[in-house]
Amino acid sequence: AEQGYLTTISGPVIQPEVIAQAVAEVSQEYDLQLMAYDRWRIHDFQRELDNLGVHVPMTPFGQDFKDMSPATDKVEQFVAERKLCHGDNPILNMCAAGAVIQSDPAGNRKLHKAKSYSKIDGLVALAMALGCMSVEKTLGSSPWDDPECKMAV
Repeated sequence: AEQGYLTTISGPVIQPEVIAQAVAEVSQEYDLQLMAYDRWRIHDFQRELDNLGVHVPMTPFGQDFKDMSPATDKVEQFVAERKLCHGDNPILNMCAAGAVIQSDPAGNRKLHKAKSYSKIDGLVALAMALGCMSVEKTLGSSPWDDPECKMAV
């Protein structure tokens, strides 16, 4: 948090108004095309966006094997092909270190916490974002071509 990689909230529970404000700020700074979301308590978040007068294009993204398996495959492919550039972000590094792959009997896979105290939300968010991107957008230039990229994995 002190290095600017994480925004903290006061108290032990998620505050939808804080998250909505952060998303509103991101949408002003960047050309936010689409935001994938978990359906759990989305109405609270949407209400807060409405209170701010912010419209963000959003799409539901299930956390089950059906939706997460192709997204997990994309993350794995990008890592294997060294097409994922994350600037050595310590939050994403922590999330990746705490994640394992869970499989169902049909062979579908999704990200899972290795231990109960692990946090993998950043990696799951990355998988959801990649899962929503079209093939054209995900096949762009190599991160190695970007001088701002400090680390590609």
